[in-house]
Amino acid sequence: MARDGGAAFPSFELQRTYVDDADRLGRMTHVPVGGMSLRDYFAAQVVGAYLYERFSGNHTWEPREIAEWSYELADAMLAEREKVNGHE
Repeated sequence: MARDGGAAFPSFELQRTYVDDADRLGRMTHVPVGGMSLRDYFAAQVVGAYLYERFSGNHTWEPREIAEWSYELADAMLAEREKVNGHE
């Protein structure tokens, strides 16, 4: 799996895939393409909570801080997801 968690909402494209270099025929399969990464999706979900706190008057965080913390939390969520799924 990609370090970014892979695509969160990919579209699918029909592509010919091959088992190995000797495979001459291959087979048609739906392959995920595009979409934001799961890391980006997690960070976007987290940033909403920070923005709510910032604009509710409780905090004066800078946008750069919010972005950094959002991705730090997203990375922690991906690491925990790998542990839970047995891919540590």
